[in-house]
Amino acid sequence: MSTAPSDFCFAAEKIFAAGLAESGISPVKYMVCWGEYVPDVVLIWDNPVMEVANHVHAIQKSLSYEKGEEMPEIVLSANQLAWALIAEREPSIISKQADVTYDFNAQKYIMQCFGQDIFVDISSYTITSDSPLGNKLLHGLGYFFDLAALWYLGTAKNVPLAGRMISPASLSGGEIFQRGSHVLPLYQIAAKYDGDYAGFYKRGEEVGGQRMEYGDAALRLFPFPRVPVTIILWEADEEFPARADMFFDATCEKHLPTDVVWSTAMTSALVLL
Repeated sequence: MSTAPSDFCFAAEKIFAAGLAESGISPVKYMVCWGEYVPDVVLIWDNPVMEVANHVHAIQKSLSYEKGEEMPEIVLSANQLAWALIAEREPSIISKQADVTYDFNAQKYIMQCFGQDIFVDISSYTITSDSPLGNKLLHGLGYFFDLAALWYLGTAKNVPLAGRMISPASLSGGEIFQRGSHVLPLYQIAAKYDGDYAGFYKRGEEVGGQRMEYGDAALRLFPFPRVPVTIILWEADEEFPARADMFFDATCEKHLPTDVVWSTAMTSALVLL
């Protein structure tokens, strides 16, 4: 016989009190969704995606759904956790926090990303677009954009831009930007547009960017409404090769954990190539 919901919640509270404070993890909220026999547990944390992934399974295994029987092993993906973050918040709150629109009839969020309409349907758990570039973002750039879009909706804050640009490598945990396959292809952007700034600006217009007055050429892109990304190009000379730099507004870490900032940065680089 399954444990009553109140007992199950009490068990969860005991685990939170006994173990989580010592680990330094701060739980924001958890939801217990009861099926016919076996409860599924969705834990929501105020931590980066990788930290969530590292801890959620251990917590789930510690909860019992039947006396003397351990809960079946369930691993929640980062996508599932992101959908949970969105589902547990009121659409009016998300709309204000993330600066997006919500269609109550269609149960869809409409978000401007790189100048394209992206539709996040919480009734079918799908992300779609009606434009070629939007579909490229969703289907042609691996998992980078999809996951970042969900986490942006679930975690964005209604805060003004700081107006101060920072390198993503300077963020807490930003060393991932300098490791192996996580290194951004900025050298490819520099090589592609060296001496072709007209092409750089043209591509910027196609992806909803704004021309900026930095370096030899610069664009500000908007992968998400509250997360602008600035790309600055430097022309090659006798001493140095062409170079491209990427910067975020200093508020980016208020909206996204560092690993999702990386996904956003990678998407912003790839749309220019």
